[in-house]
Amino acid sequence: MEVLETLNDRTIWYTENLEKAKLIAEAFENFCAYIIAENSTTQELFDIAKECLLLGINYLCASGKQGALIEDVFDEEVVAQNVENDLEKFLMTTHHKGVGEGLWFAIFLAREENKVIENLVCLNLTTSNTKSDILQHLKEIKKYAERNN
Repeated sequence: MEVLETLNDRTIWYTENLEKAKLIAEAFENFCAYIIAENSTTQELFDIAKECLLLGINYLCASGKQGALIEDVFDEEVVAQNVENDLEKFLMTTHHKGVGEGLWFAIFLAREENKVIENLVCLNLTTSNTKSDILQHLKEIKKYAERNN
């Protein structure tokens, strides 16, 4: 697990390992998760959703071939936990066509009312989106942000 960048007052953490992602998220009061997946089982995605909800996730962004499925799984798990525990928890979830779009959204637009999200935990579960690809997207996003500030 490592810090890739800080943009928009948000520290961007990166890992390809769920256990490391949990360690990162446990350290924060508020965080946005950005999950990229392509070949995970539905059960694996439900396990990730449960862990993130237990850790207090504030926002979920997803992309990759399973971006829409990740969003659906998180939505289903929120409803299941609300019914099982008589809660009214709400989690905003989004999925995006590409990694660059997903990162940009997670950095600049993912927000929760009355809470400051200072950490973005990027969990890459793919083999096609390498860390260097993600770093390249971050470089482009940073250039764009610097030009437009």
